[in-house]
Amino acid sequence: MQWHVAGIAKQSAHNWQLCKDVGVFGISTDGRKHRLDRVSKSDKIAIWQAGQGWIAIVEATENSRQPIDKSETPWGGGMARFGLVVPFKILIEPKSPIELRFIDYKQEKTGMSVFVLRKGFCSVPSDIGEKIEKVVQASI
Repeated sequence: MQWHVAGIAKQSAHNWQLCKDVGVFGISTDGRKHRLDRVSKSDKIAIWQAGQGWIAIVEATENSRQPIDKSETPWGGGMARFGLVVPFKILIEPKSPIELRFIDYKQEKTGMSVFVLRKGFCSVPSDIGEKIEKVVQASI
């Protein structure tokens, strides 16, 4: 099992509800070639909402894959922008986002780099993922 961090842009906060509605998280590839083995079934993904904080921990229920059709990519840019989707189930979803301070570009309590959060989607070391999960779990 690997850990990943997925970010949702501040101006796209409504996308989290769309993800939940269709049951997949879209990974922006902007038409570039991409690795279909990026996320494996049972991997965990920490969801970050820019400007708000941690909003969920989810588990991949399938490997990442190309979207089947446009119904799986309801976000702006659709299939042209989101070349990968990850079906998921929610493990933890706090009532309100968990916001943590950044000190010298690292998030307190988790050690997450602000630069990683700006990437949109990436793998992170297990110890970072576990720290995020602990912080989110403690909030509920």
